[in-house]
Amino acid sequence: MGLFGGSVSTTKFYVRGALPKRFVEPFIKAIRTRTFQELQVDEEPDERAGWCVASKPLDLELLAENVVVNSYVLLGLRIDKWRIPRALFKAHFDEAAAAQLAKTGKERLSKKEKEELKFRVNRKLRRKVLPTMKHYDLCWDLNRNELRFWNRSARVNDELRTVFDQTFSSFELTLDEDSPYMAASGLLSPELRESLTEVEQTSFLSAEA
Repeated sequence: MGLFGGSVSTTKFYVRGALPKRFVEPFIKAIRTRTFQELQVDEEPDERAGWCVASKPLDLELLAENVVVNSYVLLGLRIDKWRIPRALFKAHFDEAAAAQLAKTGKERLSKKEKEELKFRVNRKLRRKVLPTMKHYDLCWDLNRNELRFWNRSARVNDELRTVFDQTFSSFELTLDEDSPYMAASGLLSPELRESLTEVEQTSFLSAEA
């Protein structure tokens, strides 16, 4: 889902916090600490997320000229996941379990033996398949402190917040998803903003309706 093509469905976030005066070099350094790292067969994680060049999920060379364009930060969030088809896993597990029972002469495997067998089958099948890959672009307007993310999934939005927080925590920058409350809080004075916390939900439908 791309900044330069495809769906125009986006989620809007507000970036809270003050930008440093000279931000390009420290931003690029921070972003590179969360550059996407490909999944490895023998590693524990089933899923991994990180930054890539906007609209180029295979390009992990995050140079300043690729990321900061005038007053905008452009990035891609890449998420890879091991996704082994359930039927394929079951077929291989059943075959391995039958072989284990025949070898040991047992009638059934213990819970520990099953877990160890699942681990071995999982690693075996990882060598036969490729992780699934998805990527989503973002455009961060530094002048307006607004960020557009080319995605509407709540789960993926949570992944963005996690990676963003890990990347920019040292700058004390956070993401708040757009909502009527967030829009109002950005326009009101501190005194009126405090009063928003006391607002109660009102139904405009008659109780008899």
